[in-house]
Amino acid sequence: MACLQVDRILFVQTLLYFVIVITGLATSISSGLTRNEYGGLCILYGNASCSDSGLVVMGGRASICTFITAINLLVCVFYAFICGCYHAYYVHRSKIIVRSIYKLWLKTLLLSTTLVTLLVLVSAGTLTVGLSMWCSMLQEVSQCQSLNATCGSVGGSISLIWKERGHSYHYSSTYYDQYYVALTSCWVSVAVWFVHLALYVRHLVHQCQMDRSYQEPFTNDLFDSFT
Repeated sequence: MACLQVDRILFVQTLLYFVIVITGLATSISSGLTRNEYGGLCILYGNASCSDSGLVVMGGRASICTFITAINLLVCVFYAFICGCYHAYYVHRSKIIVRSIYKLWLKTLLLSTTLVTLLVLVSAGTLTVGLSMWCSMLQEVSQCQSLNATCGSVGGSISLIWKERGHSYHYSSTYYDQYYVALTSCWVSVAVWFVHLALYVRHLVHQCQMDRSYQEPFTNDLFDSFT
C-alpha cells in the first residue's frame, strides 16, 4: 500500500508552481494594462511638475516596465507552468515508484530555481522602488492646483499630462490599483519561489543521505571480502 501513496511534498510543490502561474499572470496583466492606458509609457521612476492644466509627467524608461512584464511572463508563467506539469508527471509516477522524487534532476532544478528566484526578486524590488519614488515625488508636488495629490488620486480625480517624445498626452486612469495588484502578486511569487528553493535544498540533502546509506553496506561488504 505504501507504493500507492502520492508523494505529498512533490504534490505541494506542483500546486505551488501553478500558484506562481496565477501570480505571474496577475503581475504581467496589471502592469501591461497600465502601460497600455498610458500609451505605452512607463510611470515607474517618473518625474512630475505642476502646470495650470494638471501634473506634467516625464515617464521613466520603458525598458523598466518591459523588464518587469517579461520576467513575470517568461519565468512566473511559462517556466513555472512547465515545472508544474513536470512535477505533476512525477506525482503520478510516485504512485508506482517509491520515492520517485529522488529521480528528479535536483541539482539542475536547484540551480535554475536559484537563478529564477533572483530574477523575480529583482523585478519585485524594481517595481517596489519605482512606485515608491513616484509616490514620494507626488507628495512633493501635492500642492499642485491646491489638490492633495496622492498615488491613489492621480489619474482618477487629478489629471496627468505626459510630455514625452515632444508631445503631450492626457490620461485618466486608476493606475495605482493596477500597480498595487502587480506589486502584491510579484512579492507573493518571490515568497513561493523561496519556498521551492528551500524544498529543493531539503530534497538534495535527503538524497545525499540516502545515497550514503546505500553505499555503506556495499563498502562494508567489500571491506570484509578483503579481510
